Amino acid sequence: MLEQWGMSEKITACELGNKHFLFNFDNEEDLNSVLNQGPFHHNFCMFVLVCWEPIVDENYPSMVPFWIQLQGIPLHLCTHQNLEAIGDRLGSGQGRCCRGEDQG
Repeated sequence: MLEQWGMSEKITACELGNKHFLFNFDNEEDLNSVLNQGPFHHNFCMFVLVCWEPIVDENYPSMVPFWIQLQGIPLHLCTHQNLEAIGDRLGSGQGRCCRGEDQG
């Protein structure tokens, strides 16, 4: 994760339970840099970093919007039906942006 975040200093981490972790940054510059880069993925899991608050709502965040880009799909399989099926497996979507639309 340090490489992905481009950290200049080490950080320490502590598991708090209920899928929550506490990261301690050595300096505020690194903290702000990492917070501005999110959300993140690691080992096929999406996660979000937020500044610690004494009371954490267990439902926060309940939704994390992010863009995906599909690569390596053969052109003849890039149909609206196939792309919708892939999207349905990923979850609900807020919109779409395609470089090319079905011509047939």
